[in-house]
Amino acid sequence: MAKSLNKEFGPIMKEHMKYIADDAEKLLKVQAQVVEVKNIMMSNIDEVNH
Repeated sequence: MAKSLNKEFGPIMKEHMKYIADDAEKLLKVQAQVVEVKNIMMSNIDEVNH
């Protein structure tokens, strides 16, 4: 009986895990872009102050 639940629930769980993994990857890319922009802005501020 417990194994039958795996057959029904397994594909649904796999789909949800892929969706979450894709979103996590997108979030990491956006976070990297934010860090890059922040570093550029800090560099620009330093240049203006000197």
